[in-house]
Amino acid sequence: MKTLLVTIRGTSRYSQSRPHGLLKEGDETHNDADLRFAKEHLHCDETGMVFIPPSSFKNALDEAAKFLSLKKEGSQKYTKHFEAGVAVFEPIPLGIHKDDIQLEKLFLDSNGKRNSGTRVFRHYPYVEKDWRAEVPFVILDETVLQRYTGNKEQTVFEYVLRTAGLYVGIGRWRPARRGYYGRFTVEKIEEVADELLEAAE
Repeated sequence: MKTLLVTIRGTSRYSQSRPHGLLKEGDETHNDADLRFAKEHLHCDETGMVFIPPSSFKNALDEAAKFLSLKKEGSQKYTKHFEAGVAVFEPIPLGIHKDDIQLEKLFLDSNGKRNSGTRVFRHYPYVEKDWRAEVPFVILDETVLQRYTGNKEQTVFEYVLRTAGLYVGIGRWRPARRGYYGRFTVEKIEEVADELLEAAE
């Protein structure tokens, strides 16, 4: 097992849409209530600092591996090695407090389904591009660290992760959901000390 610390840089805005379940109060209008609830869409720790859920990067990686469907030997593929053999255990801090997050106002389908016929204004938080994060990927199955045949300077893991950043993304309105937010690029990959791996376990 190895832990690879990956430095990520956002190449487009990043937005979150965590469900909050809050309700309007009294005669509060829909718009006023939605604006009051907007930052409840964020994932925050107890101090209000925003983080990226670990499942965001894990799911993006798995989705990219499935999309690429790279062959290992013969008809065998790498997909299952990513799904079962790579993990992200900890929330990823963005280093931004929720009070410093901006909001955007959008005219969207009221029930979240396209072309529903009824649209309302909604507010969502977002972070401008060039956001950064350090993501510790725990490699349980080192098969994914083999060299990618299309570019021997990259491992299969790096190639799939870079593809995830370009075609899948993370968060609300990402490319995999017909959007263009949440794209990212990989700036650096380095193996970290055993203590971090032990902490994750």
